[in-house]
Amino acid sequence: MSLQGRHVLNTRARHQATTLTNKLESYGAVSIEVPLITIKQAYNETDIRAGLSCDWIVFTSVNSYTFLMKAMQEFSIPKESLSQMHIAAVGKKTKQLLEAEGLHVAIMPSEYHAEALVCAMKPALGDVFYPRSKVARKTLTEGLRAQGKLVVEAILYETVTNESVQAELSLALPKIDTVIFASPSAVRAFKELAGGDALQDKLVGAIGHITEQALQGIAVKALVTPHESTIESLLEEIHVKVGDICD
Repeated sequence: MSLQGRHVLNTRARHQATTLTNKLESYGAVSIEVPLITIKQAYNETDIRAGLSCDWIVFTSVNSYTFLMKAMQEFSIPKESLSQMHIAAVGKKTKQLLEAEGLHVAIMPSEYHAEALVCAMKPALGDVFYPRSKVARKTLTEGLRAQGKLVVEAILYETVTNESVQAELSLALPKIDTVIFASPSAVRAFKELAGGDALQDKLVGAIGHITEQALQGIAVKALVTPHESTIESLLEEIHVKVGDICD
């Protein structure tokens, strides 16, 4: 597979951009990093300690685990607390991280979104700790509560538009032919910083159907959303789409 000659706007947060850049460069593409979002911690000790007393914990992203670890370290809560809980996760990368940390993932739906996790957890017994972002959808919480489960939420982080890159984004846009969005927050930030018409001549890749939904109503040259919400699958689909456009 090759993306030789493609100039791709990498919109991921600064601490996550390198992984995507390395993948793009390995396929021959040029990655232009403009981190459209900034992720800030927003947790408190009371909510986290209450959540860690639950039977289950659900991680819907790598960030949810990363920021929980930061909080637990800050509040001197031993990591072993997690080994006493049943763990559910959304996404291959999230599961891989948890297992690399020595944690067993009991439930992971085949589709990487909250609706699928609600269905997968229907047989699970006990209360649920849901560490999340400030802007997370209510789908998971409401779905689990509809099953009669007690859900304890803890906001760990918030995603905000990185206004400091507006000039950098303006300079990058004429140089790129492809844009990758890994979250609806990145789509919202792009619209705030560049407007809704700046993608008309761009091939756009979206990771996850929620990110795809955030792009509704925005004119793009072509939109690619892989069935599996991973960087690897997205780049494969972009490769196919580029071939279709060129034929």
